[in-house]
Amino acid sequence: MIKKSLIVSSLLLSSIALQAQTTMCFKENHKDMITIENTRLDGGACAGNKSAKDMKSEGWMVDDIKITPTSNGSNYIYIFKKESGLQNVSEEELMDKLYKKLENEKKAKEEKAKQDLFVANSKAGEALYTSKCANCHGDKGELRAKGVSKPLNTLDHNEFQHAIKAYNNGERNSVMSILMKPYAGSMDYQDIKNVYTYLKSINSEKN
Repeated sequence: MIKKSLIVSSLLLSSIALQAQTTMCFKENHKDMITIENTRLDGGACAGNKSAKDMKSEGWMVDDIKITPTSNGSNYIYIFKKESGLQNVSEEELMDKLYKKLENEKKAKEEKAKQDLFVANSKAGEALYTSKCANCHGDKGELRAKGVSKPLNTLDHNEFQHAIKAYNNGERNSVMSILMKPYAGSMDYQDIKNVYTYLKSINSEKN
């Protein structure tokens, strides 16, 4: 609970930071430090019409000020910040948005991990299928090998698993089963899943 609270607090601060507006105003060669606060500044939101005092009255805060002496006075650079968009948002609404953001990020990571695993399984399945299966079953599993009732690319996952296991447990007795048994016997559950995933991926692309 504490960890979750810290995460939410961190996101809250980040959200507030993202809601802040920043602008830079300046005045060149100003001679009197006493009057600078009431002097119209150039650039940014000041645009030659507003002084530092005016900006503060509009809710801007001075985040930083730099003063560089010149031969004719000093150059002043003001960095103003202003929080925006938060005054009409309750803490409850903001928390709700942050929780949704966390949930969406979590789902996105899970989806990416799932997709990465699918790609990895497909690549492993491609290597296995190309070396052991394609010669009899076709490049895409589209051929119905002798003694096999359906092409591999028409089987669902359970049918695919059962078809391989059938060669190992003696359910099939034919010339084809004698040829298949060494290949089937060398494939574990993950190998079968990888080959199935590969066939599914290339036949999906085709469709």
